[in-house]
Amino acid sequence: LPYLINAFKISYHYSASLFYHQVQSQNTKQKQEDSFVGFAPVYQQKTPLQAKANKEFVVPQELENISAHSRSIRIGDQNYAALVHSEEEVNEVQKIFEQQEKHSESFLHELATVEQFKKVVKGKKYIHVAAHGFETKTESGLTGIIFSPDSKEDIQQEDAVLYLPDMYGLQLDADLVVLSSCKSGIGRLQGGEGMMAMNRGFLAAGAQNVVYTLFKIYDQASSEFVKYFFEQIVVHQKNYKEALQASKQYMIQKEGFTPKHWAGFVLIGQ
Repeated sequence: LPYLINAFKISYHYSASLFYHQVQSQNTKQKQEDSFVGFAPVYQQKTPLQAKANKEFVVPQELENISAHSRSIRIGDQNYAALVHSEEEVNEVQKIFEQQEKHSESFLHELATVEQFKKVVKGKKYIHVAAHGFETKTESGLTGIIFSPDSKEDIQQEDAVLYLPDMYGLQLDADLVVLSSCKSGIGRLQGGEGMMAMNRGFLAAGAQNVVYTLFKIYDQASSEFVKYFFEQIVVHQKNYKEALQASKQYMIQKEGFTPKHWAGFVLIGQ
């Protein structure tokens, strides 16, 4: 099919004045050292053998004889299942940076908490989050990202959510934030302002560019899409619009994928 993305490189912004302000700030900004941080809560406890092999945390005694431990999370009246491919997604992107000898780190499973996120993102050029997006149905229309809960119990875990107001206060230096989560560009429509969604929060916090989603995305397809996207940026030195275009063209040519697997990813920024 004659997809528009085959002919054009596309990005968006909230207004011409905001776009102009961003271009001006980019022109005066000092060159930033490449640094990457990725987060994937996964929502699934590693097996004790995996945990020991990776030496990421000490396995509690009560889990020593358990082969696998589900760690689904409930927010309000909704259960969120494990995103098994998100771990691979973040790990593979980190490898891309490591192979180019660029600084990178990732936080997976129990390490991917809200507090850890707030602690390490400042000063990072690239921020990548592969997690569930969260949207309330109340009048407040709060949206957010679900990180790993502090507790391993399947109970209410409101403290695991990074809400939109929290995003505004992050004080970022990021050139690019990739929100690999469902509906990260959807929120409450506010008169005179537009859509108050997660992408808006990260822009206000200092991010220059944000890749976000317009609807539900799929775990495995998103993993493949985001890995290819970062490869285009880091290895092939493409700008973000070029990398996004190339990634969508890659998915178009790949058997088994349709627009619902890739069209929801869009870029706000330059």
